[in-house]
Amino acid sequence: MSTNNESANRSHGHDTDLTESAKRGAQALKEKSQHLAHKASNKAEEAWDDVKDKAQNLADKASNKIYETWDDVKDKAQDLKDKACDAQATLTSYVKRNPLKSVAWAAVAGAIIGSLLRK
Repeated sequence: MSTNNESANRSHGHDTDLTESAKRGAQALKEKSQHLAHKASNKAEEAWDDVKDKAQNLADKASNKIYETWDDVKDKAQDLKDKACDAQATLTSYVKRNPLKSVAWAAVAGAIIGSLLRK
């Protein structure tokens, strides 16, 4: 009977060793999984920061381009306004220097426009 007890003890000891080995393996697997999860989280955070930086850079470039374009439009509008004022001053000066010619030209322009509108 002692042989059976020794065999049972050895079997129990072997089972205990297997259980401990499985626990150590599970713990190692758990630690490795946590390490990989932490590493993946860090990579995802780095990628997100990179995306945010690139998006901010694009937004800044777009904003700068809009302001540059707006400044160009304002400059062109001012140029047109200046040219219109110059043309008005030139026309006013011409009319003051040549009142009869101005009336004649106005009559001719009126006649041409009137004939075009009647057709």
